[in-house]
Amino acid sequence: MRMMRDADIEVIRSDPEKLWAVQAPALEKAGSLVWEAPRIQQARDLDRAGRVIQVLVLVKTMPQLSAKYNDTVCVAGLALDPLRWVRLYPVPFRYLERENQFTKYAIIEVGVCRSDGDARFESLKVDASSIEVVEKLGSGNGWSARARYVEQMEEMSMCELCRNIDRDIHGPSLALTRPERRSVELELKATPPETPRQAKKRRMILQRQALDLGLDDALTDQQLVKLAEPPYLAGRFHFKCDGEPRCRGHALGFIDWEFAAIQHHNKRLDDEELRELLVAKFVTNPTAPGKDLRFFLGNLHDAAKRKAFQVLGLYYPSEDAASGERFNLLAGL
Repeated sequence: MRMMRDADIEVIRSDPEKLWAVQAPALEKAGSLVWEAPRIQQARDLDRAGRVIQVLVLVKTMPQLSAKYNDTVCVAGLALDPLRWVRLYPVPFRYLERENQFTKYAIIEVGVCRSDGDARFESLKVDASSIEVVEKLGSGNGWSARARYVEQMEEMSMCELCRNIDRDIHGPSLALTRPERRSVELELKATPPETPRQAKKRRMILQRQALDLGLDDALTDQQLVKLAEPPYLAGRFHFKCDGEPRCRGHALGFIDWEFAAIQHHNKRLDDEELRELLVAKFVTNPTAPGKDLRFFLGNLHDAAKRKAFQVLGLYYPSEDAASGERFNLLAGL
């Protein structure tokens, strides 16, 4: 399929009102709110009916073991043409062909359809066999290639997300949030040790997936089970919302796969060294002068816990690249 990288920009130039993928209620209807413009709603209807779309991957969460889907990853990002938040699940990432094991900030093509049992409007079910990597957006020039897309999305504070859920349980479940830079802290606590029952359940799920995929049992015990072990340290971000004077602060769990992978690949470090590495990677560097830090946030599937958001990943282009892409977008109108 031919790339359509400029399609969203061209639409914006022809209609300035479409500059942002606004997640603000458009109107009241039958007891619930309409959160997106008609053009984006139409695209979502086509997504749910079943088709192949292109998605800029922004988030890969830690692998989770599911009784239904085995070993899976939740992916979130921006679907293209028109830009819109999407959540892709289930993705058996570690079992994809190596050439299709996409990185963050890769553009992928993937077959999607309506998500069974998930009423969040961004959620889609994935045909994992259809996944193909189209392009990888590098980190050069202060992440300008990445900022070209992400800077088109409206920011929404954590406080506003909670207010929206109070108004409508099916309010936005994915968002780009700007924390007050000086308020950002990463709390690290040792993960409780796995119980024998949990270890047995994990091994059974992985063995079942190995059999489903035609892998041998030795590979399951020697590699897949070890890779599925929970990270040694669990993370929680504390922050206040930028632009919300009454914000009392938030404490959100951190479930980015990169956070777990760094721990997996640095087991030789002692406790203090590992903590220093994680703080440097996820706090010191993203909040450094010249960086423009935002969080990717997502909430839980359970309707009773929709206000329970988590930090899915970090976005921290250079301030010059972020403001430059916003200026270029406005200048082209």
